[in-house]
Amino acid sequence: MLQKMLVLLWVMCGFIGAAEAGQLSANVNPQQVAYGESVRFELIYDGDDAGTMQPDLSALNKDFSIYSTSSSMQSSYVNGVGQQKRVWTLLLMPKYEGKLQIPAITAGAYKTAPLEVEVLPAGSKPAAQNNTAQGQNTAVNNATTANTGSQNAAQGADSTFWAELTVNNKSPFVNQEIAATLVIYDKKGVELQMPAFEDTQDWQIEQVGNPEVTEKNGQRIIKLNYSLVPQKSGAITVPSVRIEGTYLDTSSTPVTNSFGGLMKLFEFNFDLSNIMGTQKPIMLRTEPIKVNVKPIPEDYGAHWWLPAEALVMNAKWSDAKPVFKVGEAVTREITVLASGVAAEDLPELNFAENPAWKQYPEKPQLNSVLHNGRRIAQAVTRIVYIPQKNGEQEVPGVKLRWYNVRTNHIETAEIPAEKMYVAGDGATAETQPVAASTQKSEPQPSSEPAKIVDKSINEMMHAVKIGAGIAFAFFAGLIVCFLFLRRRPHIAEEQSASDCVKQMEHALKICDYRLLRDNLLKWGEQVFVGENITNLNDLSKLIGNEKFNEQMLKLSSILYAGKSETLDAAVILENVKHGYKKSKQRREKPLPDLYK
Repeated sequence: MLQKMLVLLWVMCGFIGAAEAGQLSANVNPQQVAYGESVRFELIYDGDDAGTMQPDLSALNKDFSIYSTSSSMQSSYVNGVGQQKRVWTLLLMPKYEGKLQIPAITAGAYKTAPLEVEVLPAGSKPAAQNNTAQGQNTAVNNATTANTGSQNAAQGADSTFWAELTVNNKSPFVNQEIAATLVIYDKKGVELQMPAFEDTQDWQIEQVGNPEVTEKNGQRIIKLNYSLVPQKSGAITVPSVRIEGTYLDTSSTPVTNSFGGLMKLFEFNFDLSNIMGTQKPIMLRTEPIKVNVKPIPEDYGAHWWLPAEALVMNAKWSDAKPVFKVGEAVTREITVLASGVAAEDLPELNFAENPAWKQYPEKPQLNSVLHNGRRIAQAVTRIVYIPQKNGEQEVPGVKLRWYNVRTNHIETAEIPAEKMYVAGDGATAETQPVAASTQKSEPQPSSEPAKIVDKSINEMMHAVKIGAGIAFAFFAGLIVCFLFLRRRPHIAEEQSASDCVKQMEHALKICDYRLLRDNLLKWGEQVFVGENITNLNDLSKLIGNEKFNEQMLKLSSILYAGKSETLDAAVILENVKHGYKKSKQRREKPLPDLYK
């Protein structure tokens, strides 16, 4: 009897052990993939403790990026014995080309066997997808060339998603701007994120203009332009651009194709590809480009280094025929336009001192303008002159030294000195016209400066003059108001935006326009945090309303030109309230996708 009980106990223990025993396995699909595509990795565990089992996936991070992880659970009973099965599904993005190993994964006391994935060059088609092209180089992805290179878009003709980065100059000077163009070719319908340069340590990089999107033969072509400015000389590298996105993959949903085929039998055109599919990540990197950056020439001297393809300088007075009187201020605007250099690298102008004048230059307003596909750097400096002596006086000239990268010559842009007649009390002044900008070349002066200056810059001058004339009305009287009109009322630093609105309402009722201006600017600083608001024009741009802009023009005319204007309080206060919403949207809006 005892022996029978021992046998029965041994058999029961065997069943219990069998029930507790588990099995862990793994598979990957596909086993051959192009760089930038993802693979599907499944981890399968069979055992009655599947609900508590957790695998260690950290070993995957060495050669793969994990884009998504999901799990499912199945339970069943066979002959009264419960069974559980758990499946973890991961989307893995290989980090490198070549043969990569998915290492053994452990879960509890169990371990899978390692698996191998072959990662082909980006843009290639795996043999399983393209048997006829086996062993051939069907596409070249991430092609990187200069404009004079031999590679072209035809190399990517068989690829469904690829990109190329080109630059227009591989031997620039330090701080000289070079143009880079990124072109993305897409047949997959990829939902793109904004491309990003991976290493910008040695570069100043800025996107120029908006992306250009075209469609041709079922292929979407996205073109982006960038300005690249090297920050040091020597052999350096234009960094790779990382391009990421997702697309709808229907290859792993056979029910879609089967249902579609069935519908065709009955002459129905029914497409489920947009309904049934898997969002898969995809990623590209362009190849880095080697460039040789030249240092500052030794003969340039200890001057502000300014390499440019072309540069012009222009000056104009606030009035077409300004009147000069002792003690009365007159404003002049000096504009510098340059191609082949970033606006941030334009220097502040130096103004020679003269006892006959008091000079109050402002900080230059920097901007970039697109013209014929090229970026033109612009610096506008406003300077207030107050005559101290009557009679014929000379306004000092202005010079700017720069290096012409086209001719490899040092040049000087110059606005010559001007002689003006300054009247005394109540007299009328006469002026000589403002002299045009001239160019001097060192060490060999050019006899034909018009040939040195880029024609596109001269064309741009006309457009800039129109915009500068409009903007000038906002700035012309700022210094004059500060020097000669009563001081603006003090506004407490701790004053809130709502307090500013109350002050605006009060100022409009009593027609105190300086108080109105001060509270508008203070309100703008409180609401549009991080924006540089120095005048009413800056605030108008942020509000972005034409009627509000008209009111600010009228306010400027009242304050600085002494004109009699009537302000519309309702328009001003309504746009102030709208500004709260616009500012909130600017703060809360996430970084949008490039194009869908």
